[in-house]
Amino acid sequence: MPIIFPIIVLTLLVVAPCQAKTAASSLAHKNVKMFDIKFTSSFGVDSNPYRFSNQYSTDSREYLQQELRAKILLSKHWYSKFSLKDVQYQHASDWADSQKISAELAYNKGKKRQKSLFNLKYEQLDKTYVSRLSGGLSSYSDTQLNDRYDYQQLSTYWSQQHKVTRSLDWRYKLAYRVKDYDDFSTINISNLDYQSVTLTNDFSHKITKRLHHIASLKISHRDYQDKRQKDIKGEDLTNTELSYLDSTLGYEHLWQQTKRHKLSASWDYMLRKDNGSGYYDSRESTLKITSKYRLNAKTAFTAQYQYVDFSYERPSVQSTDTTTEEYSSHQQHRIKLNSRINLRRYLPLNAQWLMAYEFVNEDSDKSQYTYKRHILETGLRFKF
Repeated sequence: MPIIFPIIVLTLLVVAPCQAKTAASSLAHKNVKMFDIKFTSSFGVDSNPYRFSNQYSTDSREYLQQELRAKILLSKHWYSKFSLKDVQYQHASDWADSQKISAELAYNKGKKRQKSLFNLKYEQLDKTYVSRLSGGLSSYSDTQLNDRYDYQQLSTYWSQQHKVTRSLDWRYKLAYRVKDYDDFSTINISNLDYQSVTLTNDFSHKITKRLHHIASLKISHRDYQDKRQKDIKGEDLTNTELSYLDSTLGYEHLWQQTKRHKLSASWDYMLRKDNGSGYYDSRESTLKITSKYRLNAKTAFTAQYQYVDFSYERPSVQSTDTTTEEYSSHQQHRIKLNSRINLRRYLPLNAQWLMAYEFVNEDSDKSQYTYKRHILETGLRFKF
């Protein structure tokens, strides 16, 4: 793994507390909260942790999830964030367990409609690669691929928002990401590393106090460092490096129906072109409808429906390669239900009781990637 990632994280960990002390002395008279810490502990049941099709065992598994988030105000405009998320499934094997950490340094300046934002973030994920094609762990040349999708990632972005007219805002954003996966070059398979640059333009138009809509255009270029182009039949082309160009159009309509009820509907359309034969050329359409209802100051509910239609422009190719996760043409329906109840009204605790349910139904042109999944979760979130 590149040494730059640990160095950046160490710098954030050392510099942030020092800056926080300075900020605390300068902002204390303004009664500003310097630290915001949240700890969430949840218990859940997952009907299909590995997203297996019916041809493999899809027994339900219970899991415990712990998440710690902290925000530290460094100065008037600078702050840092840290998070740790650990998921442990109650099973003899630990295939579905995962751990994720992140550290972030951010800058925020300007008024509500004329903001400058900067962000630098490090992220690390540790999980086990389980092949949905074979229904279990994979190996290649006598080497286990359990860490195939473990990664470290460094990302940064800068955005600027402008008030164009009384009712129209324009925001542009430039983002860069470099993602480093575990290295399997010793057995001559791609390590999947890539870097990407993304430019986004958003136009937000306020129709009335309760209605506004957002149109967006996003262009992204992704360069792989060790991944081959493929011919139209799916065979690797030697001495090539793969890259993508993604173009995405988006539209979102938001409606404040009442003071307590918000509705939103969004649609995104993505078109991808590769730099080779067109094997990876694809399109994706996403529809999302969200309803948020606040019963009172202590209780809120959210319901969301999402539909995704992803398809390649080439005929389907049946692969037997279990060294990577195959991405197939598919249609996915997803329903999410969430609620939170503030317990401070009933108990001497600054805590929320959280409940969530999620259902996923995905149909694929490859039978191994067709699955259904139910997730039911409840837990407590403490604020300090």
